[in-house]
Amino acid sequence: KDREDIKSVLIDGNSVQIVTYFTSDPLYEFNISDPKNIWLESELEIPGFSAYLHNIDDTELTVGLGFTDDWHLKVELYDQSGTDSSVLGTIEMDSRTYSPATYDYKAFTSFDYKEDQLFKIALPIQRWGYYNNENGNQYTNKAGLWLIEVDYSQTPATLNVINDIEMTDKPEDVYQSRAVIRGTAVHYALNGEVYSTEFASDGTVHSTAD
Repeated sequence: KDREDIKSVLIDGNSVQIVTYFTSDPLYEFNISDPKNIWLESELEIPGFSAYLHNIDDTELTVGLGFTDDWHLKVELYDQSGTDSSVLGTIEMDSRTYSPATYDYKAFTSFDYKEDQLFKIALPIQRWGYYNNENGNQYTNKAGLWLIEVDYSQTPATLNVINDIEMTDKPEDVYQSRAVIRGTAVHYALNGEVYSTEFASDGTVHSTAD
C-alpha cells in the first residue's frame, strides 16, 4: 500500500510472506505455485510489525519477532491455515529491551520437538534500565535469554513464556550473542563466556567463569 515499507520476507515452498509497515503491520501471504499466476492468499493487519518470520514445519503456524506500535519487543504466533489469517497469541517485553534476532536471523534459535509437538525458542536479549540505591538512580545494562514455547499439540496452538533469565551484567557485545537449545538445556555464549541453564528452570545459571 502507499507509503508502506517492507520489513521482512519469508519464502517457504510455494508461499511468500511479506510484512510491510507504516502505522500498522499488514502480513501478506502470496501463493507462488504458478509463477505466471501469483495471487494473494491471505492478509492480516495488526499493530506494530514483525522484523523476522519463522514457519513451524508441517504446520500452518508462523512465529513473528518484532516490535509493538510503541516499540516493545514482541513475539506473535499466526495461524495462516485459511483465507483469514489470525493471531493466536502475543507476548511482549518491557520497554528498553532489545534482541539481536530482530535484524540477524542467526540469533533466532529454535528447536522443534516434533514428537511432543512443542516448538521451543531461545532469544538473546539486552535490557537497559535504572534502579534505585542509596546513591540515587543507577544505570544498569543486563543480558540474558527470553525462552518461549509454542504448543501445537492442541487446536488452537498456544504461545507461552517459559522463562526470562538474566545471565550477566556485562553485555558489551550482546549483538554477537548466541544461544543453543540441547535437550532440556539451553546454552548462551557472550564475550568469550558460556552460560548454561535448564529451559524450564528456577533461573539457576552456570557459567565458565564459575
